[in-house]
Amino acid sequence: MTRRILLTLYTALLTTAMAYSQSFGMHWIHHPAPNASDQIWFRRTYTLPHRPTKAVLTVASEGRYIIYVNGYVVSNDLFSSNPEGIIAMREYNIKGLLKAGQNVVGVWYAPTQETHRQLSATLTGSYENGATFYYETDGTWLCRKANARMTANGGEEIDATRYVPAWNQERMQLLEWQAAERWKDTTWPMVSFVPMSKTAFHAHQVLRRPKRSYYGNRVIYDYGQQVNGWVRVTLRRMKRGDVVYVNGLRYVCSGQREEQACRRFTIGPAGTAIILLPAGRNRDNITRVEAISISDTERIQMKSMKATDAILDTSFDRAKQWEGSQFIEDDLIVFDQISESSFPKEARRMNFIMVALCTHGEAEYTMDTERQVIRPNDVFLVPTRHIIDNTRLSRDIE
Repeated sequence: MTRRILLTLYTALLTTAMAYSQSFGMHWIHHPAPNASDQIWFRRTYTLPHRPTKAVLTVASEGRYIIYVNGYVVSNDLFSSNPEGIIAMREYNIKGLLKAGQNVVGVWYAPTQETHRQLSATLTGSYENGATFYYETDGTWLCRKANARMTANGGEEIDATRYVPAWNQERMQLLEWQAAERWKDTTWPMVSFVPMSKTAFHAHQVLRRPKRSYYGNRVIYDYGQQVNGWVRVTLRRMKRGDVVYVNGLRYVCSGQREEQACRRFTIGPAGTAIILLPAGRNRDNITRVEAISISDTERIQMKSMKATDAILDTSFDRAKQWEGSQFIEDDLIVFDQISESSFPKEARRMNFIMVALCTHGEAEYTMDTERQVIRPNDVFLVPTRHIIDNTRLSRDIE
């Protein structure tokens, strides 16, 4: 009888968790020929009768991406990515970038693997008269291959001759664009809302005073310290089609009077810049070389959680030992009174999914440094590999 009750509770909690995930609005689209190398431009034009008073764009991807609205970058992040093991969903307040009439949302996507879950984007909002709107990713989105691709060695190839300046703006010829394809997901991907500041990458420091060495068309800039990030090279008087190599970047020049060669979605050693110019070019074609130190916000925030304490992992076997727990084989742990259990008080990285439905009382904790409060009828959901800490349970918690 007890086993039947536990299985019934397991089914109910799993159904609740799946409903919780579906409420995120996962509507996946992808380029018709997805692969693990090509970067993709996505765009969708929205025609709004009025300027909205509220507008939120919710985005998820299994790759890395940059969001644009009417040509403007939405976030201050260099690009957004995912924590290990889950798909991060982020909300962007884009009210200030929208207008009455046509508006273009653009996404520059870069793969980290071959996947059909390239983009899910939901636009919701309301107008001053109280009317609301809701748009999800579907076949009305357009896509095309961008002018860049990922390489097998963790670098990038960028062809500036193929860049389309207005790809994310209203006035754009769409002859080479094609409809994105929808992907009906038959699995339940691990999804979690993540603040924009998390798992994003920011420029931490720009170094501009290197020691220079010249060897014909090979130039070396040494900044005297270990830096992880980008090398940004400003070039001049390059011919269209000239190829420049910079620390894992292969850059094809556009031939403009002045242009910059720099990665967009990958990060590598940048303390020493090794630049290989085409034959006939030399240091006179370089006006500036900068080493950009890039910070991975998630890693920094994880380190700041407990400056002196190591973050321990909580395995399923360890959780079995918590007081008041019942378990079925290695699939399910049930707490009747969680307030009486030995719930971890120190920072713990969860190696299994935690799901609960609060019926009474209140719980407070931090997940990856973000404060969470659970009240009656709230679902407590911690995906695997997330860190929980500072747990406080009211005495009447159920």
